[in-house]
Amino acid sequence: MKIADVKAMTLKGYKQWNYVQIETDEGLTGIGEAHPGAGIAEIILQFKQILVGADPRNIEPLYNHMIGAASNRYAIGLSAIGGIETALWDLLGKSLGVPVYQLLGGKYRDRIRLYADVGHGKGNTPEGWAQRAREGVADGYQAIKFDIDNSANELKQDAVNRELSTAELQKMTSLVAAAREAAGGEIDISLDCHSLLSVHSAMKLSELLEPFDLMFLEDPVPNDNVEAMAKVSTATSIPICTVDFLFLRDGFIEMIQT
Repeated sequence: MKIADVKAMTLKGYKQWNYVQIETDEGLTGIGEAHPGAGIAEIILQFKQILVGADPRNIEPLYNHMIGAASNRYAIGLSAIGGIETALWDLLGKSLGVPVYQLLGGKYRDRIRLYADVGHGKGNTPEGWAQRAREGVADGYQAIKFDIDNSANELKQDAVNRELSTAELQKMTSLVAAAREAAGGEIDISLDCHSLLSVHSAMKLSELLEPFDLMFLEDPVPNDNVEAMAKVSTATSIPICTVDFLFLRDGFIEMIQT
């Protein structure tokens, strides 16, 4: 079996969703999803000369060949390679007549729990957050995630400072309180800070949010600052979620060691 063609597709919604299609000379097609964003589909096609004519079942050699040839071995380049690799695994599973999870060691579960990512709710007011929480519960979700960053910008004292003012902290706390009351005690609530806070503000905010039994607090400080993330994690009982912008095996070493 040989790769006959590599195609990249972008579906434009509120983000640009990028997909890879790898076609073979035997009629099998593999589909992969790359990270959303502009420019990734074009990078996928840059690897076409490496892939066409190769055996798609040689996933690890092809992956390393693409890594060696990549002009960008960080976010955007690896996002493209990740989509291609996913399509190669899809092809391998189809060629063997088995689901990909069997190739990766077997499945642990039949269902995967999802959470509703509701952004800033129906506006950054307690009523807006409460309404969005109720909608998430009505849709059948048992977990909801809000974006708490930029939810109190009208109270910010310095537009370029990562520190939260007392007024911002109070408003953010009121938003989470409203969401928790609307959702009830049996629904998990999590928050995303998108790496925008200082260590000091992240600690203060997490302290105020302790009573609301959060499922996790995501990226309270810059996610490439492992030491800062560790300080926040040590200071709170709220689980800290991060590392969605770490790449390759060695990219996780510092986080694991810290």
